[in-house]
Amino acid sequence: MTRISTSHLLKSTFIMLSIAVLFSCVTMASADTADQPNVLYIMSDDHCAQAVGAYGGRLAKLNPTPVIDQLAKEGMLFDNCFCTNSICAPSRACVLTGQYNHTNGAYDLGDRVEPENQTLAIKMREAGYETAMVGKWHLKVLPNFDYYKVLPGQGNYIDPTFRDIDAGEWGKNSVQMKGHSSDCITDISLEWLKKRDKTKPFFLMHHYKAPHDMFTYAPRYEDYLEEIDIPEPKSLWTQPNFGSIATRGHEDECWPYIGTSIGLRHYKRNYARSWAKEATNDVDAKRIAYNVYMKKYLRCVKGVDDNLGRLFAHLRETGELDNTVIIYTGDQGFMLGEHDYMDKRWMYDDSQRMPFIVRYPKSIEAGSRTDAIIENVDFAPTMLEMAGIEVPESMQGQSFKSLLETGVEADDWKNVAYYRYWMHMAHHWNPGCVGVRTKEYKIIYYYGCSYTGTNQTPPGWELYDLTKDPTEVNNVYDDPTYADIAKEMKALLAKRRAEIGDTGEDYPECEAIVQEFWDYDEADRAKAIQISHEYKERCESGSRDTRGPVKVPNVKYTNDGFIEPADSKAPLRELDGMKEISRDAVYKVSHPGQTGFNPDLPYLLSGDGPKIKGQSFHSAIDAQSPNIVIRLAEPRAIGCVQIINRTTGCQERAEGLTLSISSDGKTWQQVWQAEKVEQAWKVTLDEAAKAQYLKLALPGRGTLHLNKVTVFGE
Repeated sequence: MTRISTSHLLKSTFIMLSIAVLFSCVTMASADTADQPNVLYIMSDDHCAQAVGAYGGRLAKLNPTPVIDQLAKEGMLFDNCFCTNSICAPSRACVLTGQYNHTNGAYDLGDRVEPENQTLAIKMREAGYETAMVGKWHLKVLPNFDYYKVLPGQGNYIDPTFRDIDAGEWGKNSVQMKGHSSDCITDISLEWLKKRDKTKPFFLMHHYKAPHDMFTYAPRYEDYLEEIDIPEPKSLWTQPNFGSIATRGHEDECWPYIGTSIGLRHYKRNYARSWAKEATNDVDAKRIAYNVYMKKYLRCVKGVDDNLGRLFAHLRETGELDNTVIIYTGDQGFMLGEHDYMDKRWMYDDSQRMPFIVRYPKSIEAGSRTDAIIENVDFAPTMLEMAGIEVPESMQGQSFKSLLETGVEADDWKNVAYYRYWMHMAHHWNPGCVGVRTKEYKIIYYYGCSYTGTNQTPPGWELYDLTKDPTEVNNVYDDPTYADIAKEMKALLAKRRAEIGDTGEDYPECEAIVQEFWDYDEADRAKAIQISHEYKERCESGSRDTRGPVKVPNVKYTNDGFIEPADSKAPLRELDGMKEISRDAVYKVSHPGQTGFNPDLPYLLSGDGPKIKGQSFHSAIDAQSPNIVIRLAEPRAIGCVQIINRTTGCQERAEGLTLSISSDGKTWQQVWQAEKVEQAWKVTLDEAAKAQYLKLALPGRGTLHLNKVTVFGE
C-alpha cells in the first residue's frame, strides 16, 4: 500500500506553486537577438517517459518531476517519440548527425562520431550560434563545440572528473569537481551562460549522467520516497502471451538466459543479486529489489528535476526564457520492471520511447500534446529549422517544426518508427533485432546473431496490437486473425530498411542470418528450435558466447597470447625508493570482453594511460573469477604495486579485488585483498618478494576493468 506523508504533500504543493511562478513571470528584458532563438537541448541518461509525471503513468502520483511537468504545461508533449537504437552512444550519435546508426557509423557503445561529422553543432556555429556541450558526452572523441566540459565515458556520480576545454588539449585536460554530478553539470552550464558572448544566440547541449545505473543519488534525497511502496507494472508479474522463442526459448528453456531480470529469473544478470540478497524466493526477490532500485532511480530523477529548476530560473532572471527553444528528453527509454526486465536495448515501448517536451511560447501552444511519431534522427533537422538554418542533405531525419507550430501532422509525414539493435547479447543479454512501429502495430524480428553471424540465439518474430494491447504482453504473430497484418508489417519493415539504406552490406554475415529466417516457414521454425537447444546448452556449460578470443586491432601479442605494452617516452617512475619494473611486462585477460570496450589494451602497464576509455582492459561481463596475469620480463624483487581503478564510473565492480604473486605462473600466493573500493590502491609488501608473475582477480563472479597498474621493486 502506498503511504505518502502529509509533510511530503505540503512540500510538493509548495514546489508546484513555485514552479508555476517560475514559468509565468513576465520576461523582464528582451533577448539580444530576438529574431534568432536560443536553443537549449536537455538530455538525461536513461530517463524514461514512465518516470515523467506529465505522461500520467503509474509513477505520476509520486510527483517525481514537477519542473519537467510544468515545462510540458507550457509547451508540447510527444507521446510517440522513439529512439532508433536504445543504447547511449548510438542514440546520441543520431541526435548529433540526424542519421541512422548504419549511416553515422555509431552502431554500438564502442563507436564514435568524429568532430567533422558532428553536423548539428557545426551548422549551429556556422549560423552564428555560440555552441556548448556540457555533461555526459559518451562519444569518445573531441566535441566540436565552441565550449565543452564533459564527463569521460560514463563518468562518476560523486566528485566527477570532466574534460575541460579551458584546461588544455583533449585527453590531457581532466579537472575534478566536488559534489554530485547533476549539481556539477548544472553549475557548469550556469557559469557558461553567465560568461558567454551575449551578442550571439546560444546553442547548449546540457546532458545529465543521471539516472543511469547504478543510480547514485545526492545524500539530500535519502528520505524522498523512504516510506512509500513504489507502484509496480502488471507485467512484472503477469503477461499471458508475451515474447517468443527468440526471447524465451523453445518451451521457455532460455527464459533464464535472456534479458536482465528484477527477480531471480535470470541466472546471472538480475537485480536481486545486488539488492535482495536475503530473499529466498522469486516473489520476495522481485518485490524487494524492485523497490530498492526504483527508489534509487527516482531519487536521481528528482535531482535532475530540481537542478532544472535552477537552470530555468536563470533564464527567467536574464530575460532569455521566452526566447529560448527548450527541449527536454532522455537518450532512450528504460525498463522499470516491465516484463521483469531492466535496462534499455529492447524494442518494447518502455525502452524504445523517449520522453520529449518542447517549450517555445512564441510559436508553440501551451499544454499541447501530439501522438505523431517522431524519431531521434528528426531532432537535429527540427532544431536547425527552428533556428532558421537550412537542413543539410546528409541528414536522414525530417523536421517537425510545422507540427510544433500547428499541432497538425504534415500530409507526407512518415508515420513509422524504425529500430535496429546491434549489440547482440552484450551486457544485459538482449538479442539483436530490427523492427518498425506504427501507431497501431509493432513488429519485431529477433534475428539473433552478432555482427559476424555468430553466437546465435533462436530467431523469432513478434507482433503487437498496440490499440488492444498497449503494454505489449500478447504476441499475435501466429494468431491467424492477424495473418494479413503480419504480412503488411513485414513488408513495411522491408520497405523502410530499403528507404533508409539499412541493406546489411556493412555486415554481410549478419545479413545472411537476417535473410535466412525472414520467411519463418516450418523449416525455419524447426531450425530455431535447434538453435534454442544449443544456446541453452552453451549457457549451462558456461560458454554462451562463441565468438572466440578477442583480438583488438593494432595490439601486439606475444606468441603465447600476452598483450605487449605500448611504447612510451615517459621516464621510469620511482616510489618510496623503488624503481618501476613493469614497463616492459606483458599481461593476459582471463575473460576477454568486447572489442569495442578494449581499445586501450596496450596502456595498462605503459608509461602512458588509456587514450579513449577509463580503463585499459574490460573483461567479459559477469565472468567467473575474472583476472589478469602480469608477467615481468624476469623474476624481480617486488616491493609495491600501484593499482588505479577505472576512472569513468562502475568503480564498485572492483569490490574484493585481490593480488597474488607467483614465480612460475602456476602456484600462487595471495598477498593482498582490497578492504573497500577506492579510486586507487597502493599495495606495499611487508617484505620484498621475488616473483615474475602477478595476478589481480575478483572473487566469484564479476566484471574486472582497471585503468593502470605499476609494479615497483628492485
